[in-house]
Amino acid sequence: MQELDKRLAALGRTEIDHNLNALERAVWAKVDANAGRLRPMPTRMAATLCAVVAILAAGTGAAAAAAIAQTAPDATAFPIRAPLALSTILGD
Repeated sequence: MQELDKRLAALGRTEIDHNLNALERAVWAKVDANAGRLRPMPTRMAATLCAVVAILAAGTGAAAAAAIAQTAPDATAFPIRAPLALSTILGD
C-alpha cells in the first residue's frame, strides 16, 4: 500500500500539460455531432418491449414458484412425519 501512496503523491505533484478550460465545450460539441445519428425508439415499440419483458418475468416467476411448491415439504405446524424432524432423521 505504501507504493501506491507514493505513486499517487507523485501523480498529485505533476503539472497538467493540457488546458482544460475548453474541455467541456469540446465534449458537448462531440455529443452534438453524434446526436444526429441517434434516434429514439418509437413509443409503440418501447411499450411492446416492456410488455414482453414483464410477461417473461412473470412467467419465469410463476414457473419457479410452481417448481418450489412441488418440492417443498409439508408446511403444517405439527406434521405427523416431518422430513427434517429429529425422530425422522435419527429413527424412532
